[in-house]
Amino acid sequence: MPRNWGRWAWATAAAAAAALCASGTVSAGPVTAAGAWICMPWPDDGLATVGQWLPNHGPGTVTLTHVALREPVGVAVVEASLMANHQVPGGGSLGMDFGPHPPSFDPADGSPELADEWAQRLPAVGAQIPAGEVRALIFGVRRTTEDRPATLRGFDVTYVDGGRSHRVVMDGDIMLGPDVQACEAWAER
Repeated sequence: MPRNWGRWAWATAAAAAAALCASGTVSAGPVTAAGAWICMPWPDDGLATVGQWLPNHGPGTVTLTHVALREPVGVAVVEASLMANHQVPGGGSLGMDFGPHPPSFDPADGSPELADEWAQRLPAVGAQIPAGEVRALIFGVRRTTEDRPATLRGFDVTYVDGGRSHRVVMDGDIMLGPDVQACEAWAER
């Protein structure tokens, strides 16, 4: 009997692997993300914007099917959007922006040019990135704890490209704390 059980287990594993491959789920794909270490103070109202550039290096349009924060502690998503990744003079962009939510477009803050793109943002899930273009994945987040800094390990994105599912992970450390000293202490951990 043990020998038959072993064949059954092997056959089941082989069938499961074949089904997974047939479903088109793969890890590598045309959209990439870079990791980062970011530390910023929480805005006074407890709402912040964090973002990531998502370039599509492939020949076809991709559609986002899932977006999430990785390992969030003390922080929750209020909004997840995809928008044009407009670069402003001097290098600013919401694609790697960290600040209040919604962002300020006051000229004193240096990015009034982004107000139009912000107004045209789309819900991230279901949004598309055309071939050869870059979009900004933007999360509006809120603080869920007062007694410690909030942290997350980056972003997790699943998307479909030509019927195949892919996953890209922005692996990094993001900390939203009360002040610069908290960031420095966190960095030394």
